[in-house]
Amino acid sequence: IGLDSAGNAFVSGAGAYGFPATPGALGNSTCLGTRFVTKLDPTLTNLLFGEFCLGGHIALDTQDNVYVAGSAPGGTAYQFGIGGRAVLPTTPGAFQKSGNYSTCGGNQAGIYICGSQYVAKFDATGTKLIYCTYLSGGYGATPQTIAVDSTGNAIIAGTTSSTDYPTTAGAFEEFYPAQGYMSSSFTERCFIEARLPTATGYVSEINSDGSALIFSTYLGGTNADTVSAVFLSGTSVYVAGNVSSPDFPGLNGIPAQCVPSFYFTRLDEDGTVISSTSLSDASGPVFRDAADRFLVASPPYGIARVDLSIPPDRIACVRDSADLGPVAQVVPGELLSVFGADLGDGYGTLPFSNGALPTSIAGLQIDFDGVLAPLLYVSRNQINLQAPYGIAGKTSVKMTLSTYAEPSILLSQTLNVGDRAPSLFSQPAPNLFCGYTWGYLGVIAQPVVPTVLNPNGTVNSCDN
Repeated sequence: IGLDSAGNAFVSGAGAYGFPATPGALGNSTCLGTRFVTKLDPTLTNLLFGEFCLGGHIALDTQDNVYVAGSAPGGTAYQFGIGGRAVLPTTPGAFQKSGNYSTCGGNQAGIYICGSQYVAKFDATGTKLIYCTYLSGGYGATPQTIAVDSTGNAIIAGTTSSTDYPTTAGAFEEFYPAQGYMSSSFTERCFIEARLPTATGYVSEINSDGSALIFSTYLGGTNADTVSAVFLSGTSVYVAGNVSSPDFPGLNGIPAQCVPSFYFTRLDEDGTVISSTSLSDASGPVFRDAADRFLVASPPYGIARVDLSIPPDRIACVRDSADLGPVAQVVPGELLSVFGADLGDGYGTLPFSNGALPTSIAGLQIDFDGVLAPLLYVSRNQINLQAPYGIAGKTSVKMTLSTYAEPSILLSQTLNVGDRAPSLFSQPAPNLFCGYTWGYLGVIAQPVVPTVLNPNGTVNSCDN
């Protein structure tokens, strides 16, 4: 959805046949009638225009031209005939005149063809198609967001499994960065399983007439990563999304235990340089404030703020020590692992003293609103501790890391407090037939077993 300078509302999405279209608006049989853009007056009672051909994520420029980034329907050969693809009304001089279609899976209805990303630009009346171009690779692309700069250039970002997605020479990641494959979905009795390359993110900027790329880059590491939000400010492109790659660009010195997570980073205006990347366990709708800070609305975390103009916090993440899951709220007595960079200069553990864990190791201590936490292990990148039982009854606490000999606060972080958060220590299963959860049609889903001690102190296993 978008609003123009007069308060008119633009709505885009997917609809059924018979969706209202206005005279002179774009729409024809080759578009398959599944995507739409409509314009409503400020009272939302009058349809000013409706087109039933192109639709998706939308943005408006200063002249109220409408930009759309979508994915042309793929579908099956039974649905769309041999080739199984939609034909879009690309314009003369378009950057990419046709989509690249590969098999993305299938079921008893037939082979499923990947959808191809496109970008289109309408005038404010919806009757003139200024440009329409594909922008895709062999396994398609799925746009998640679009933004427009002051000159009418459009920035599109999303996720693709295409190893040949269009990029520009000298871009930050000119070549496909991910490794491995992921399997498409399938159904019972009759299926075609496609091994798609691992999904990765991309950010592309196309010029105002849709004829050329200004820059285009992949954005990801060796695992599956996505892009879900893009904002423009000055000469920077601010990007956010989900990360599962420990080697994601800009994660300098952040331990692998902090991913998967939600990331925030910044590209320069020509897509060749990236800033440091910050992480947050909060994930949800992303906004930007007047100071170019990211705002993330996430129910367990409230409103999280990320400011890329300052160095990332040395505490990269706080995890439950058992399952290494994100800590939305800390629980009295919970075992926690704090990960980061340069948390301290020392290493080590200390034995119990008089039946209690130490509260200082290698000159470091952690307190929760002044209550010292028992420590189990300290290193430069990881601190294991137990949340004090004294935080019970609080709604939130400030966790502070400081030096012991000459009290000096090194860093702090505020955490919500909960009543309980049970979790289970686990370990990799020792063999194919132990500990695996077998999923639908025999797919291996979970190659782990719980870590449990036998009465004699040995670790419980399928053989013990």
